[in-house]
Amino acid sequence: MTDNKELRIGLEVSSLINHGQDIGAGRYILNLVRSLLDIDRTNSYLLFGTYADSRYLDLAYSLGQVSTDD
Repeated sequence: MTDNKELRIGLEVSSLINHGQDIGAGRYILNLVRSLLDIDRTNSYLLFGTYADSRYLDLAYSLGQVSTDD
C-alpha cells in the first residue's frame, strides 16, 4: 500500500545563513537541500532559521529558485 500524500518538510538552516559554505555544517546543509530538491518533486520544503549577519541570505534564497526541467 502506497500513499502519495504531499508532505511539507521543514529544515532548519541557521548554520548555512550565518556561515555560508565556510564551515562543514553549512556546506552539508547546502548540498543536502540541493539534492533533496533535485530528487523530490512530490514534497515541499520550508527552510527556516535565524541570522545574525545578512551576507549569506542570498545563498539560502537561491535554493528556492529550482528549475523544474527534467
